[in-house]
Amino acid sequence: MDEGDSQLQYVNPTSDLAFKKVLGNNENIHILEGFIKDFFSITPEDLVVENPYSIKAYKEFINDKEGFRLRPTISDVAAVMRFADYRSELQLRKGYHFDERSLYYPLDKFVGRYRVVQGEDSAYARLRPVYAMNILGFKHFTTDDDGLRIFQLYNPVRNKKFPKNILNFGYFELL
Repeated sequence: MDEGDSQLQYVNPTSDLAFKKVLGNNENIHILEGFIKDFFSITPEDLVVENPYSIKAYKEFINDKEGFRLRPTISDVAAVMRFADYRSELQLRKGYHFDERSLYYPLDKFVGRYRVVQGEDSAYARLRPVYAMNILGFKHFTTDDDGLRIFQLYNPVRNKKFPKNILNFGYFELL
């Protein structure tokens, strides 16, 4: 049991800390698996949380001046699956450039896999699908009352999806 677990009952479940504790922890991987399966209708095989949450790691991160300076660029929950990568963010208030930031994390992960390695035919072969879910504590989409939206690459003229399911962006409004 992590130091501070007994205090978790007093933490708001929509706080970054509680969000990371529940979804960003390999001990609770079944919760994250269900989360991904329910939102994206995929089975996350061999799911592993990158940089799992722990009180010790969180304290070290906060005390690290360089890490604290870089804090705005770190995903709340990051995981890898056999066939794809996953990112999840909890955003309770709409901030500046929210739309851009909600795309930045998954796109950064997608292009971050591109590396030229001697002896490989193509650096593009390293690219993998990315699934990203933004959990929102505010009303972002005002045209209707849908609480969940999943966006993918799409041709609106032909009403067709992109041939490969590469980029998946989800928005779930808690309201």
